[in-house]
Amino acid sequence: MTFARATCVPVVARGCAWALIVAAAGCASQSSGIQEGGTGLRSVSVGALGGGPAVEVRNEASSAEFSVPVGLPTVWGTLPAIFEQLGIEPTFVDAAQGQIGNPRYTRSRIERRSMSTYIECGSGLTGPYADAYDVRLSLLVYLSSGGQGISVVRTTVDAFATARSTNATAIHCTSKGVLERRIQALVQERVAAG
Repeated sequence: MTFARATCVPVVARGCAWALIVAAAGCASQSSGIQEGGTGLRSVSVGALGGGPAVEVRNEASSAEFSVPVGLPTVWGTLPAIFEQLGIEPTFVDAAQGQIGNPRYTRSRIERRSMSTYIECGSGLTGPYADAYDVRLSLLVYLSSGGQGISVVRTTVDAFATARSTNATAIHCTSKGVLERRIQALVQERVAAG
């Protein structure tokens, strides 16, 4: 998703951090987006100074949804093998509710690819924080019926990165959408292979 550069907009902060984030972005350009949700301030879109890339800061999990034209048992049957292929052990499984995932995945790779492939946590002199920091990632997949033999698959991804120093504050990371699209592709492949 692309965002236009930000202008200064008054923000009634529900926490000092949000005001600082918007203030740090500067009054450099054309538009800014603030979305409100049921839980309060959800995201702030800001543009970087000097024509750099735009940034979206979120305080909620990323969620993606897609449909497959087969019944729930067929899709459910593909998920354990998909988690195994990704290299993520599903530590949470509720077959009755159609939910599977790992809310506390802490390894540094998914399917032999670095964490910065999947999430954005910012970067510093050592490179992307997603690769340099300790990351705790939550990946959950939910199944529901779309009616008439259609299954709806919803994936949520959330992550926090913490510097390996003492008393470090965790950074909330955002999903790049890569993991959600990978799960969709794997489900579709396995369902088609049937």
